[in-house]
Amino acid sequence: MGHAKTLHLRSEFECCPRCNSKLKYAYPLSRKNVYTAEGEVFLIHDGYICPVCEIVYRSAEADNLCLKHYRYGFDIIAEIGQARHSEHLTREELHQEIIEKYGVSISERNIQNLYEVYCMLLKISAPSALEQIKDQIRNQGGLVIALDGIQPQKGNETLYVIREVTTGTVLTAKAVQNSNTANMVKVLEEVAALGEKVLAVISDAQVSIRLAVKEVFPEALHQLCHYHYLENIARPYVAQDRAMQKEMKKKLRYLAPIERKLEKMPSVKATVIHGYLQSVRSLLTLKGKAPLNPPGIMIYEYLQAIKSSIETSLLHKEDDELNRLLAIVKECEAFSSDYHSLKLAQGWVIEISRILDPENYKDYSPEEGKLQAEEDLHFFVEELERGIKNHPEHKEMIKELKKLTNAHWEGLFNCFLYSQIPRTNNDLERFFRELKSNHRRATGRISWNDFVLRIGEFVVFDLRQEKHSLLERIKKVRYEDLVKVKTLWDKRIEKTRMQSRFKKDPQSYLKKLERLWKEQE
Repeated sequence: MGHAKTLHLRSEFECCPRCNSKLKYAYPLSRKNVYTAEGEVFLIHDGYICPVCEIVYRSAEADNLCLKHYRYGFDIIAEIGQARHSEHLTREELHQEIIEKYGVSISERNIQNLYEVYCMLLKISAPSALEQIKDQIRNQGGLVIALDGIQPQKGNETLYVIREVTTGTVLTAKAVQNSNTANMVKVLEEVAALGEKVLAVISDAQVSIRLAVKEVFPEALHQLCHYHYLENIARPYVAQDRAMQKEMKKKLRYLAPIERKLEKMPSVKATVIHGYLQSVRSLLTLKGKAPLNPPGIMIYEYLQAIKSSIETSLLHKEDDELNRLLAIVKECEAFSSDYHSLKLAQGWVIEISRILDPENYKDYSPEEGKLQAEEDLHFFVEELERGIKNHPEHKEMIKELKKLTNAHWEGLFNCFLYSQIPRTNNDLERFFRELKSNHRRATGRISWNDFVLRIGEFVVFDLRQEKHSLLERIKKVRYEDLVKVKTLWDKRIEKTRMQSRFKKDPQSYLKKLERLWKEQE
């Protein structure tokens, strides 16, 4: 960076704001080299004291330059965090870029430390993000929040995230070991502490969450995610669909002998048969989108379309290999009765989804639309129950459907009352998937479980803001608040470190604990 210029700063006040007494020099608060995006500076930061109030005043400009006890400016910290999140650079790539771009003297380990500080600053400054959306929130009558959790590994803590729905702003996140009502109350109280009215909450139907919402936000509407509801009621038929899918795939695995003969065929003939073969092969990896479009039903319908097309081709010209492929495809017709039974159950789920869609009640006022949807769903479920004798194979599904509908009833229709309340929690689910994808791109690792367990709630504050607004946000963080959060961070790291040490060398780990236990005597 070259020779560092000196920057001598003192309190911007000449007199005490409280008693108007003239401030006097107290002592140097810091003397240090600070590395910023604009160059290296030697910072002299002097404190001035009020002789009456005995309060030492700092320089706001110095505090906006860098954190107390840190030698790297907020702009360098923001650059590291943004490059990691937006450009998905690895730690090695970040280290190289910071050195080349700014000529900063920094180690690779320090890059990691500053990235962790960046995550902490985002977590601490999360409430200030609310300031940017306050006008929008008040225009819509209050916050509409989405709550969901991810558990990287069974037996470990669950990370709950609360996000403002209309703006996508992460309001808070908290990792809890037990998802009971008391802990859910603590998670929601962090939003209540922001001081804004909560108009509605959307979540799944987890009992502890429902009880916590009633306790913390008794006047808020609680919308239960339609996707989770549909997924639950469709579980019996989706399981049957999965079994049919598995059996159909077994019938489609004998394609290799036909493929081997393609090399000896004329080019046009080989191209057509190869095309049919690949259309069948594509079904072996088809996943579908349950509960509305499960894979078994989709595979059967695709096979019928392929069968019809092959038969049309054979009408024009017979071929032994194409007939052999047709025979393989036709084997799946043995599942015709299963398909029609599942198609019936699929129709029920689709109809319930249609009833729960406010878009289908546009001719009604919000309150009337809600009442009409309630009436339609009640009538539909009662009709299914009356006709249960006609569908003995779906007896379990119909009983479960009625039971789950009654359990969810109170939270199924609140989305009719306000257009800002979404039907599903899918946006938050997509947010989690995006975070996973970004982590995968930055590290090359498929799983992010260890990463989530290591840094917990800090993982979700993955923000892509303009650098100026981001800098203004993190500069407002008090060093004392950072120390408190860093203490929690270090405790998390220590937990994962201890678990890793035990797995690496359990005997040494246990011997150390035994030795420590004896020493306390």
